[in-house]
Amino acid sequence: MFSRANRVSENSVAPHVYLSMPTKKKDIIQVLEQPYPAFLEQLHADPGTAIAEFERCARAWLSAHPSASMRSLTAAEQQDVIDETITRCKAKDGEPLRNYSDMWGSFGTWLTSVAESTCNSKFPKRTPRPEAPPSEEGRSATPGAGTGDGSARTVPAPPAEKKPPAASPPRGSSPSPERPGPTQNTVFAWLRSPRVLILITIVAVIVAFRALQSSRDTSPGTSVTTGPIDIALLGDPESRAPQYDVLELNNITAAEFDQGRIPVTAVFRSGRLTVLRLATGDLPESSSPSRLVVENKAGEIAWDAPIDPESFSGGALNLRIDPKTIVPDEYVIRVLGTSDAILLRSAFSIVVQ
Repeated sequence: MFSRANRVSENSVAPHVYLSMPTKKKDIIQVLEQPYPAFLEQLHADPGTAIAEFERCARAWLSAHPSASMRSLTAAEQQDVIDETITRCKAKDGEPLRNYSDMWGSFGTWLTSVAESTCNSKFPKRTPRPEAPPSEEGRSATPGAGTGDGSARTVPAPPAEKKPPAASPPRGSSPSPERPGPTQNTVFAWLRSPRVLILITIVAVIVAFRALQSSRDTSPGTSVTTGPIDIALLGDPESRAPQYDVLELNNITAAEFDQGRIPVTAVFRSGRLTVLRLATGDLPESSSPSRLVVENKAGEIAWDAPIDPESFSGGALNLRIDPKTIVPDEYVIRVLGTSDAILLRSAFSIVVQ
């Protein structure tokens, strides 16, 4: 159980081992097709160089791989989306890049999803207004006719010609129903033929099968995030703000965890910002929490950040999350000491409602 930050610290003693950053466009595309490009590792040793290399690679990638919503924009609007996407990833000294995990398959796929979210926020889809139908009065108006000032004058429509009343059928006889013509009889006979019925049955089966397959493809398990994962540690006063939903987490002992007896707190992905509160009363004496790590069920790191001593001054660690930015899965929270020993452990899950 080692975080990516530990691996970086082991390599940081020899910064010269990093490969030189690629400059050709083809090489840049290949770099972003990797799950974890080299400049993300270099963020810890040389943040300035790493962020500059990210920006150069991101511009080339998004220019060659625009998101679905970006393709309908002009070249200038696409450039605005690219600039805002890069600024969003560089915010807070590259915090979204530091929190990136390699669960996406490739870094470029994650970057395109951030651009799609940025595009939808910056250029929302607009519904065209329906045109008002012309009024009856407007259709009968003749401009410049009959007025001295050239204004429109309404010309009354000619009176409808009176038609003689239809002859009533003789008494005692009911009106005969309209009989279908020869063409209608031919169509009905064709639809009732065995070949056509078999063809209609085959088409109905194909449509039902595709509808079932589409419903499986859009099942809740395929939900993805729309941007950088939003997780932060809050102080105790800030965590009690009214805009947060507060959920208490259980401390899981090592024995319970090994036996699989893990109580999981469920958080709905459609919910608002949530604070997960983990009491620190079970911390061993003279222990010093230094880092908090969030991992998914497969053991991949979703978030890793140092712990400020003020974060647990109120007797609890308050982890604020935005459920909409986290892939639905089961997650384990580990509070680590200075020697990477596990001091506290808890769990939560992101559920699609």
